[in-house]
Amino acid sequence: MNNIERRVLALSVIALTLILSMTFLSAYIRLASSSIGCSPWPDCQASNYAIDPEPGITITADDENRGLRLLHRLMASTFAVVATLLMLSSLLYRQQIHIRPTLATVCFALTILLALVGINTPNILLPAVTLANLTGGMLTTAIVWLLVLRLRNPPGNAPMTTRRWLNLANIWLVTIVIASGAWVSGNFAAGTCTGFLDCGPLSVEQMGNAFNIRTELTESDGRLLLSDVRLSIEWGHHFLAILLCISLIVSATLNHKNTRKTVISILTITVGLIALGILEEPTLLSAWIHNFWSLLLLLAVVYQYASSQD
Repeated sequence: MNNIERRVLALSVIALTLILSMTFLSAYIRLASSSIGCSPWPDCQASNYAIDPEPGITITADDENRGLRLLHRLMASTFAVVATLLMLSSLLYRQQIHIRPTLATVCFALTILLALVGINTPNILLPAVTLANLTGGMLTTAIVWLLVLRLRNPPGNAPMTTRRWLNLANIWLVTIVIASGAWVSGNFAAGTCTGFLDCGPLSVEQMGNAFNIRTELTESDGRLLLSDVRLSIEWGHHFLAILLCISLIVSATLNHKNTRKTVISILTITVGLIALGILEEPTLLSAWIHNFWSLLLLLAVVYQYASSQD
């Protein structure tokens, strides 16, 4: 590793530290404003939520999480500078670095996207904001993590095998499940099903309306007006989680000889996520851990994919 690669690696590690901290902090702020843990759950969310009367970049003086929001804003600004330096370094010194500048460029593009989403944050009435913020933050973290891994251990030239394709597919599957979880959170749909897949009669029309990206929540007399499509939203998240579990089990059988410790870690994290997901009345702490555990799973499958390229 030459001096330029060491500098880019150092920038990547700084970026990873920042984005990890931002993701955890953002999840806590979002959950703290969602009235999670109120009683009786989940109907109490309609009247116990906290909403910013002027959603956007302004942080009001009476905001209970004002200090945390300011800290998050500072870290986001610093990360934007580091992401810009990473992209410029990868482009200017692409002849001296053994990996393509694609990852650094995508990281910069996602940073711009998250900054644009931040203009509407916090806006609890727009589920798409939660979807873009949470999914974008975790995906950016995964990309920076993959960049660090590739800088430390250059990928080999081995052909794409079934195992490697499955490892790559698992990254996207975990991302999709995270996105569906963000949609659940943004629509206050957590806990609406009486069982893991027992969500009552579901119609094709409900399923179609449940995932409309232009959905906007409304309020009346201090209460959120929550629709019946919440059942379909939570069912969809649980169904995707089952598909992911099946894929991870198949992947484990193919990877256990090569990355045994990673396989064990992935399966352990998955079991933990399932245990947290079946809680009838989630608390702020359990919901935050669920977010944290989801990010760990994403980073684990990225590591497994990177390891299969050595």
